[in-house]
Amino acid sequence: MGCDIHMFAEFGEGSGAFTALSDGEFLLPRQYGLFAALAGVRAEPGFVPLQRPRGIPSDVSQHVADRYFVPVLEDERARAWGLADHFTPSHAARLVASGASRWKPDGTTTPLMPTTHGHIAHPDWHSASWLAVDEIRPALEHARFNLDAASDEFVLLLDYVSAVAVKKGPSTRVVFWFDN
Repeated sequence: MGCDIHMFAEFGEGSGAFTALSDGEFLLPRQYGLFAALAGVRAEPGFVPLQRPRGIPSDVSQHVADRYFVPVLEDERARAWGLADHFTPSHAARLVASGASRWKPDGTTTPLMPTTHGHIAHPDWHSASWLAVDEIRPALEHARFNLDAASDEFVLLLDYVSAVAVKKGPSTRVVFWFDN
């Protein structure tokens, strides 16, 4: 089974809040060498990434929180609100009890999606992390991942977030996770 990355770019506001540069993810092709460099995902045995996965940042932007977390509410309420993706309270409890998911931590940005019983992390997502723009190149160098081997999409994203950091500051970052 393949593994894909879900990557988003954010920049910090003066207030400490983060804003997503897009309300959608950047579509990057499968490149396991890159995945290993960023978070140790699909790495060779014994490889330790420069930065182990940190989880979703508590100050994540609402748009990114909206993609990572799934609302928990009754089926009837979900239909009334027009929500397709959701978990019922009993299903969410089973997912959390089995270790397949976890509740949104207290203090983490609340997603835009409405809910009556909170939010859980999507059960198919794993190894969530983030890197500040100035941590990306060192992570690649540590893994000996040559940027010349990177996909054009990733190189363009790196150039983009680097340019945003010049304007918005060093709190510019990428937030990402992987699927099964």
